[in-house]
Amino acid sequence: MKTFITTIVFLIVSLVTFSQGPKVVVEKNEVLVGEQFYIYYRLPVSISDSINYSPFKTEIPSYILEGKKDTNFVDVEIVQPFKDSIFHSNGMSEWVGKYKVTVWDSGEVNLPKISLLKNDSLVEFSSIKVNVSLAKHIEGKDIYDIKEGFTDLPDALKDVKSFLKKHWWWIVLSLIVIVAAILIFIKKRKKAKLAGVLSLEELALSKIEELNKKKLWLDNKLKQHYIELSYILRDYLSNKLVISLLEKTTDEATLLLKQKSLPQDKIDAISEILLKSDMVKFAKSAPEEYEILKTSSLTIEIIKEVQNLVSDVE
Repeated sequence: MKTFITTIVFLIVSLVTFSQGPKVVVEKNEVLVGEQFYIYYRLPVSISDSINYSPFKTEIPSYILEGKKDTNFVDVEIVQPFKDSIFHSNGMSEWVGKYKVTVWDSGEVNLPKISLLKNDSLVEFSSIKVNVSLAKHIEGKDIYDIKEGFTDLPDALKDVKSFLKKHWWWIVLSLIVIVAAILIFIKKRKKAKLAGVLSLEELALSKIEELNKKKLWLDNKLKQHYIELSYILRDYLSNKLVISLLEKTTDEATLLLKQKSLPQDKIDAISEILLKSDMVKFAKSAPEEYEILKTSSLTIEIIKEVQNLVSDVE
């Protein structure tokens, strides 16, 4: 009941304090390992706007921060499926999407950026940090503390209490070792599980395959097809080369790729795909179906070639 009331109050406050752009907030910035909390994504919309977002299913891939770098991969477990709604207040509307999640590792967890399509425009929500900690031991409190004012403790209990008072330090140490062993076991299990997760290349190629199956151009949605294809390529290159291409123009993206010392023929091929997408988006081109599929095939080849190039460098 308390969680329900907290959620309702949070949503009412969200509607009253509309922001001008996309905003991501968490129910709590400080949580304990295993504690459940909500992540909210908020975006002002109008009645005619359409929102296209593919939510995570079971886990949100995130990182535990050490210093200023994302170092250790961690899965933020999704407790309840993603839900979204449109809220109206004082003549204004806001799209709100939410995940209910929990984290099983301690540290400063960096939840990733997410993107969605608002009509034909790409909208990006920034990443956000959550501090996850283990329950703290209360200093000065006995592990075993029995106080009886009206009767004496049995001899057996007196012996136990005496034993605990005398040896409490190594009992606490043993508990710490056990907890550490459990955490190590969980991490190893997650690493083994991670081996079955799709790589960046496999994920990008599967997205292209799904996009081609939709055949959006047959429904007069050629522009949307090229927007999604361009986004898949930009997102893959951003993650693989550790650069940000999602909000860059084609010329800016080309300059960033040159800084990564990619072969010029690969840069030219990438620029060609991005330019084709620009031409379609600005209604300066309407390619035939064979040319659309050819562009998708070229995108697939570039992803595979970049994978090999980066692997050789590593």
